[in-house]
Amino acid sequence: MSRLARAAFGIILLGSPLYAGEVYVDPNARLLACYKEVVKPAEYYVTKELIKPAEKKYIRRNDRIELIENPAIYKENRTLKSPRATVLEEIPCD
Repeated sequence: MSRLARAAFGIILLGSPLYAGEVYVDPNARLLACYKEVVKPAEYYVTKELIKPAEKKYIRRNDRIELIENPAIYKENRTLKSPRATVLEEIPCD
């Protein structure tokens, strides 16, 4: 196949680009509503499990005695309540 024939064949195949978002709409159709895609994040049930309780202790520092508190340590357990989803939210048609 010659170069010219290959070029003509490529133009015929790729000459009219297809757009994924475009759909033919009948000119007599009415607009009923407009929507926007909204991503809803996943929701979880969260519980806390105590690993180590808070503690207070005295330490000697800088020629004085200080009372310090170490905070409690928790483990967070998460259980999936509803997965991530894409929903349609109605918006005004301007």
